[in-house]
Amino acid sequence: SERLVWGFRHPIDWRAVESIIPEFIGEYDFHYFVASKGRKDGRSTVRRIDEIHLERMKHELNPNIDSYELTFRGPSFLMYQIRFIVGTIINFAMGKVTREDIKDLLKGPESKYTDELKSKIILRAPGCGLFLKEVMYPDRIREISKQLLEQVRCENALLHRNLSLYNTDKNQT
Repeated sequence: SERLVWGFRHPIDWRAVESIIPEFIGEYDFHYFVASKGRKDGRSTVRRIDEIHLERMKHELNPNIDSYELTFRGPSFLMYQIRFIVGTIINFAMGKVTREDIKDLLKGPESKYTDELKSKIILRAPGCGLFLKEVMYPDRIREISKQLLEQVRCENALLHRNLSLYNTDKNQT
């Protein structure tokens, strides 16, 4: 069970969590919310988060414990981006980082922060409890995928028929 959730010994202000979530929605330079090795390849660290949803749930094993689930939706994410965001949200809820810090960090390299300072205020959440729930493709990609699958099915059917005819012809000789 400990591999499936991130448990806390200290209380978390979940109203604070709800209040900071909107700061991460939109297009930002997530330079400070990515593993440093993920920034060395020269690709952009600008990403868009379309939605972050916080849901309160009852703990499966102990109904007296509340569990919370954060769901992120966006076109693409960087290495450890979600883990850094979740850790920073928790640090905010515990009073270790301010809203202004977060807004400034989302400016990317133009912010007043350095990697050293960043490491003192941004927490990388552990990987336990992090799951890829679903990959959603744009409608056009979904349509092309269906067409390709149908084409493969047709080719398989044609191939199957050809083999059957060959086998039939072979048996007749």
